[in-house]
Amino acid sequence: MARKRKRKTRSRSQPKPKLRAVLWVLLLANIAAGVVWSPVTSIRKVRVTGARDDDRQRLAGVLAALRDVPCARVDRPLIETGVLAESDVRSAVLRRNPFGRATLRVGYRRPVARLEALPEVLLSNEGVLYKARRAATGLPLLRLPREALEPSATLAGLWEPGRVSELCARASEFGPAEKTVVDVESTGRLCLNMGSGARIEFGSSEQLGDKFDEVHRILRTHPTLLEEGFGVNVTAPSKPVVVPPSRAQKQ
Repeated sequence: MARKRKRKTRSRSQPKPKLRAVLWVLLLANIAAGVVWSPVTSIRKVRVTGARDDDRQRLAGVLAALRDVPCARVDRPLIETGVLAESDVRSAVLRRNPFGRATLRVGYRRPVARLEALPEVLLSNEGVLYKARRAATGLPLLRLPREALEPSATLAGLWEPGRVSELCARASEFGPAEKTVVDVESTGRLCLNMGSGARIEFGSSEQLGDKFDEVHRILRTHPTLLEEGFGVNVTAPSKPVVVPPSRAQKQ
């Protein structure tokens, strides 16, 4: 009988499973609260990658908001939005850890053309028009239809930014980019006006790669064609036309 009574006493002294689970939850909650509120996890050092030298002072001002903020309470979207406030910044990614360190990775837009009507506005290689913080050199001028610049205009309906950015990015294949004007007509017709007075007619943006290949094929046979003011029409790439200087400059 004594043995049985002893066993019964021992079983009563063990915590119930439910009570155990509650204790674990409370312990984890206490640890989580410590991580959230503890100043020990505050960001003390931020490594910035990809930033331009002329943008570091602005970024330092944005990152000042991290000072004395525990890791788990850092408002990451707010910091990233502050970095993206500059229009020539394409991406911003903030990573942090509970050991007082964080990393900010910044990416910038790559300009491929300057807008002729608004030289401070650039076109990126992704087809985005944006106002740049600093002057850009060595880029072709982009001439858009007048109606495309009106505030009420729907740009996508008048031109194809992605295809036009590709054309601008490749303009230097035929001559100095800074002396080239990329024309986008209201009909969607594309052409390059070269510094020599020559003109390369691409027509629509369809088969743009094939049209570039055809111009290169012609220039391999006649390397000085554009320098002499001749024009090339590859509206139909299978039937290219070389245009005499007098006609090329009048188009």
